[in-house]
Amino acid sequence: ASSILLIVSFPSWNQPWCALIALVPWLVALRDLRPRQAFGWSYLVGLLFFLGSMAWLIHLRAFAGPLAILGWLLLCAYLALYFGVFGWLAHRVVHSPQSIVHSLTVDRRPWTVDILRMVVISSTWVAIEYLRSHLLSGCGWNLLGYSQTPSLSMIQLAGITGVWGVSWLIAAVNTAVASWLGGQDTRQARLSVVAACGLLVGAWWYGQPRLQHAASTNIVKVAVIQGNIPQEEKWDHAMQSTILERYERLTREAAAQEPQLIIWPETSVPGFLGLEEQVTRRIQQLAIATQVPLLVGTPMARLRDAIWQQTNSAVLVSPDGTLQDRYDKLHLVPFGEFIPFESAAPWLRAILPPIGDFVPGHEDTVFIASSMRDDGRRTTDDSSLVSRPSSFLFSTRICFEDLFPDLAP
Repeated sequence: ASSILLIVSFPSWNQPWCALIALVPWLVALRDLRPRQAFGWSYLVGLLFFLGSMAWLIHLRAFAGPLAILGWLLLCAYLALYFGVFGWLAHRVVHSPQSIVHSLTVDRRPWTVDILRMVVISSTWVAIEYLRSHLLSGCGWNLLGYSQTPSLSMIQLAGITGVWGVSWLIAAVNTAVASWLGGQDTRQARLSVVAACGLLVGAWWYGQPRLQHAASTNIVKVAVIQGNIPQEEKWDHAMQSTILERYERLTREAAAQEPQLIIWPETSVPGFLGLEEQVTRRIQQLAIATQVPLLVGTPMARLRDAIWQQTNSAVLVSPDGTLQDRYDKLHLVPFGEFIPFESAAPWLRAILPPIGDFVPGHEDTVFIASSMRDDGRRTTDDSSLVSRPSSFLFSTRICFEDLFPDLAP
């Protein structure tokens, strides 16, 4: 039940309310298990959750067929270990006489046990999520707090705490409800439910004025285009001109809507921008023709210590055709964009499917975009008068980096 509720909390189901009770069956069941059973059943909860919420991995064309399925199974099996560790720790918190909760609540009122249990279990959940997001390059896919993204008021808390605070709050509600449903004294447990719901209402109350303030600020009109180039054609040199023609057409169509920025996808440029003259000139001429800044995803190459290094980059092309600024991806995908420990085991590249040989960037970039076609005029949007600035600041993440909130500048 917990696995299903967790899956439904995230895309493509998008039912954030399910996350508020998703951990309850799991936490209640832990009360009747031994420590090893707690780990085993918790591992199963995690395995089913990741298999269901990461099934899209089997459709990656770079690892088609059995390799995609094997990679999906191995990754899910690994990520489920974190759920197993959480279940084991949560079981210790609930039952063990040596637990933190027990030691801090001896000779105290029963309701303090439930409050402390809520605090400790929620903090343990966030600690496990943080570890999952950083250990061995990290994979913070579907952190509990991400389930609340459809509820804009709720996620304003992330402006202070990051996603960790939202995860903590959702875990606290689940722990309180589990104590109420699975405890012996439901009247005492109600106090922890009231406390958790109070925190939930407080987060919503905090988010409301922030949303109202955001609605009255400047609005930037952005166009996003997607060429949908098949992976097997993407780096075929014979397809280079065809790919560029498609993106040129889409860019001109988008420019007709007068956006202040047009964004291309990750590595959409079929060549090395700034190194391959023909590719670079066509994109520069496109920016000049449309008079709109272009943020294009492209591989870049640089010479460092007599060695060519490739980066997965985003480059801002100004309306005068200048390659104005660039961001090099900081957090690369292991076994996708590089092979971990390749220097110690170079034979891995020979036995694995084709894998990129990128190096990570070293610093973040704050872009300054200015559109020649927009002079800060006012326009009507959603029946209210808003201002469109002629220049604005922004940063970008690339693909896998979206999972790591601490990368945001």
